[in-house]
Amino acid sequence: MEMKRFTARSKPEKCPRCGSARIARIQYGLPRFSPELRRDIEAGRAVLGGCMISGDDPSWVCRDCGTNVWMSNKGRRDDRQSREAPDENPDPILDPEEIDDEPEDGLEY
Repeated sequence: MEMKRFTARSKPEKCPRCGSARIARIQYGLPRFSPELRRDIEAGRAVLGGCMISGDDPSWVCRDCGTNVWMSNKGRRDDRQSREAPDENPDPILDPEEIDDEPEDGLEY
């Protein structure tokens, strides 16, 4: 059975499958447990998505039926930047195929 993939440019007001308004953002990684995040989790506005990030993870989940909703590619960068504080030391996710294992100085290690 093929699962339909739901996408949205911003947080949907209602679940595309069941129509519930109980939509939570998914917080990935090791979160900073600020009072705001704790309140959002307790109120059902946020859920923890774990630390294993694939690069193709849903952004929101319906709290009633569990349907996932992905951020549409168009506008994704702008929305992500607006809801996340800038990181002073960004740690980019690298594609293993793009990593050059050859030393730059020509020496063997």
